[in-house]
Amino acid sequence: MFGLGGDSDPFEESVVPGEPFLEIEELQTYYDEGGFRGEPVRAVDGVDLTVAAGETVGVVGESGCGKTTLGRTIVGLESPSGGQILSRGVDVTSLSGSALRRWQRDVTMVFQDPGGSLDDRLTVGEIIREPLDTHDIGTPDERRRRVFQMLERVGLSDEHFYRYPHQFSGGQRQRIGIARALVVDPEFVILDEPVSALDVSVQARIINLLERLQDELGLAYLFIAHDLSVVRHISDRVAVMYLGGIVEQGATEAVFNSPSHPYTTALLSAVPGTHARGIEADGARITLPGTPPNPRDPPSGCPFTTRCPAKIRPSDTEVALPDDVWTGIDELRALLRERARRDGSVVGTVATRLGLLSDNAVAAAAEELFGGHDLPPSVDDVIDSVVDRAAAGRNAEAAEQLRDQFGSVCDEIHPDPASPATESRASVSDDSHTAACLRVQDNYDDTSTVIDRRYRTSRRAAQSTPDGTRED
Repeated sequence: MFGLGGDSDPFEESVVPGEPFLEIEELQTYYDEGGFRGEPVRAVDGVDLTVAAGETVGVVGESGCGKTTLGRTIVGLESPSGGQILSRGVDVTSLSGSALRRWQRDVTMVFQDPGGSLDDRLTVGEIIREPLDTHDIGTPDERRRRVFQMLERVGLSDEHFYRYPHQFSGGQRQRIGIARALVVDPEFVILDEPVSALDVSVQARIINLLERLQDELGLAYLFIAHDLSVVRHISDRVAVMYLGGIVEQGATEAVFNSPSHPYTTALLSAVPGTHARGIEADGARITLPGTPPNPRDPPSGCPFTTRCPAKIRPSDTEVALPDDVWTGIDELRALLRERARRDGSVVGTVATRLGLLSDNAVAAAAEELFGGHDLPPSVDDVIDSVVDRAAAGRNAEAAEQLRDQFGSVCDEIHPDPASPATESRASVSDDSHTAACLRVQDNYDDTSTVIDRRYRTSRRAAQSTPDGTRED
């Protein structure tokens, strides 16, 4: 539409719809690298993702999983620590000057908070025109006409040009943010929780607007959200993030109807009316224990191992211990790992030398987790030894003892993404649906089978009367 005033264009080739527009390879974004706090925060940690021209890829996961940082790194608001972001054969992480400005014109972003991302000191017309001014696109008259065109395109009127953001509703402010992102005629838009701050009725109108604009302009979207129902509606493919990495991705209906990773299964169990494989139709929800590990100190094996409801257990002890005891062991290990990490800090080292870290927190946790169980003597002895070591301030040793006694292959291996081993484990039989979990391999029971055996069965038993009949 507008020229760039003679700047060189590193992206001369147009992308055919359906062909990759963006190819992300082993992308890393770390914070506090080389700082006094020790290990960096691994906000994005080895992400591989492809987005085709004209498609929508949804990115979902808990708060803090790295979704927003991924989007900000792609658009250039954060600097990557490693990996590549390729578009039309160009690694955009190495761009600078006019070439970087050209990339930032092709890739724009709509932010979560429509109010916080708009400058109240500027009129709507000035806000939408600002990217045109920044990129020196067109003449002043052309920029003005372009702004009025965008106002109409997003469902606003000419009179809104002269008003200020505080005079608009949340939905209208988001339309302004969308107009600002689209005014430079981009090819790819990152939508960071674009409707999460809006009422449900307004959400539907904004989603419909985004879909219409995508059809009209041939846009590709990276749709970042935590609302799985919205993601299912708008996305062609879905990527599930946990602790900075993608644990499952594939065609939307494949992931929603046949989740292969335990984390995806747990997320979907929280969506009312979900009838995916491995998720009962009676509304049962999988509650994950604890919180995600510290991104400064992720587990050495599978990142989800500390909370996984389908974790692979040692075959010689699995039958002897109830499921909630195994869950308790994982929770106790997580507590000890966090305390051990604190011990390694400067403050923790001083506190240990002064004897300030000896407390009964681990003993209290062990009592709460295992007090109601008649544990085998061998297991009881291990728990007692672990509590004693923790009381002496030797948390790392205590955590290592639990790992040695009750460890899993999941603690050792960081699984690479792989397609489900058999067609019965996925609703598609191609390589587009992958999960970073050992249970997609054919030598292990799949996730849905294990979750049903461990948790659904015990839940049904808990709902039964003493004579074995179910309570309605």
